[in-house]
Amino acid sequence: MMDWSPVFISMKTASLSIFITFFVGLFVAWLLVKIKNDTLKIVLDGIFTLPIVLPPTVVGFFLLYIFGVRGPIGKFFIDFFTVKIAFSWHATVIAAVVMSFPLMYRSARGAFEQVDSNLLDAGRTLGMSEWKIFWKVLFANALPGIISGGILAYARGLGEFGAVTLQDKQGLSLWQFIQKWLQEIWGTLLIM
Repeated sequence: MMDWSPVFISMKTASLSIFITFFVGLFVAWLLVKIKNDTLKIVLDGIFTLPIVLPPTVVGFFLLYIFGVRGPIGKFFIDFFTVKIAFSWHATVIAAVVMSFPLMYRSARGAFEQVDSNLLDAGRTLGMSEWKIFWKVLFANALPGIISGGILAYARGLGEFGAVTLQDKQGLSLWQFIQKWLQEIWGTLLIM
C-alpha cells in the first residue's frame, strides 16, 4: 500500500504558505506600486524577486543560516521563546513562502500597474477611503492577475523541493541527512 503522508504534508505546507504568501504578496506589491522613488523601487524589486533566480538549495542554505540555532532569527526565537525553527514543519512553511513569494508579488504588482490610475482618482473624488479604493477599485480590476499569481505561488509552494528539503531533515545530523538525500536521488535515478 502506498504511503500518502508526503502528499498530505505537501498539501498542508502549500496551503498554509499560499495563505501567507497571498496577503503578504498583495501588501508588498501595493506598497511598491505606491513608491515614487524609482531607485528604491528597483532595489526592493530585486530583493523580492531574488528567490526566483537563485537555485533553491542556495535559498535553503541561506534560510538555514538565518533560522538556524546560531542564526540571528533562530537564536532570538530560542532565547526568548524557547522555540527551535530550523528543521521543523514551520521551517518548511517558511521555505515555501520564501520560494513562492516572488510569483505572487510579481503577478500582483503587474496587475496593479495595469489598472488605470484615473479609476483610482475617480474613487477619491467620490469620497472613497483609500481602503475602499484598494478593495473596490484596485483589487477588483486586478483580480485576474492576482488569481493567476496565487495559482502560480501555490504550485511553486507545492512543488518546491530544494529549499524545503533542507529545512525539514527530521532530526538527522547534517551528514546523515545528506547521505539519505543522495541515496534517495540515486535510487530514483536507478529506477528511471
